[in-house]
Amino acid sequence: MVDVVLPLNSSIILEPAETVAFRLQHDTEPKALLSIHNASEDSPVALKVKTRRPDSYLVCPHQGLLEPNGSTSIVLILRQKDCNELLQLDAKERQIINDRFLVQSIQMDQSFYERAKRKTSKDMADELTRMWAQVDRQSISSKQLECRLYRNMEEELQQLSRTRDDPPDTTNGVSIRGSSRRVIDSRKGDREVIVLRKRYNELMALVEQLTVRRDTLAGDLALIEQQLQQVTMDALQVRGALGGTNESIRLRGP
Repeated sequence: MVDVVLPLNSSIILEPAETVAFRLQHDTEPKALLSIHNASEDSPVALKVKTRRPDSYLVCPHQGLLEPNGSTSIVLILRQKDCNELLQLDAKERQIINDRFLVQSIQMDQSFYERAKRKTSKDMADELTRMWAQVDRQSISSKQLECRLYRNMEEELQQLSRTRDDPPDTTNGVSIRGSSRRVIDSRKGDREVIVLRKRYNELMALVEQLTVRRDTLAGDLALIEQQLQQVTMDALQVRGALGGTNESIRLRGP
């Protein structure tokens, strides 16, 4: 069922409307599908989907045109290296990851739509890029989608329960979080910070292990040096004894 929440000055309907879910598995590139529908009866729209982390996510295609009452699907892909990094975190750390997608749209006149649709894919992409660079920002409608990152069904149910207990409020089509949600958001750290903190803890544990090993080896080395010194002294004594014996043998000679 589509959750119809239209951003201000927008005719597009998103499914999902609030969050995009990625199921994490080792050595894979998790995918999510974003469906976009133009609810306008007479106006085509240009749309663009952006990510806060272009090095972590792929958006295919990231922009395009929608005819009146038209629909399209966007594939969102989490890169394998980032998926593996997220799996190193525990469930609570994954819940505070603040990854988002931004869906932007703007109504276009029919002549621009027809002209752009006649172009090749590359030329149409160039035309849209120029249009987005020149358009009045006040006329752009924007909607943010949160990412929900989970490893198994149990973890997903926990996240859904947390979302249900703190549902988003909407005023004039704009999503506004409750106070408790804002507190959570204020404590959210970037993924790199969490991963680096975990890596730091691992390195500190390794340093502690190596320090213990170093001290053990230092003790072993001191013992070996003592043993070597004792063996050297014993060898010198034996050598001295052997030297005295040889001298006695020479004195007794014919």
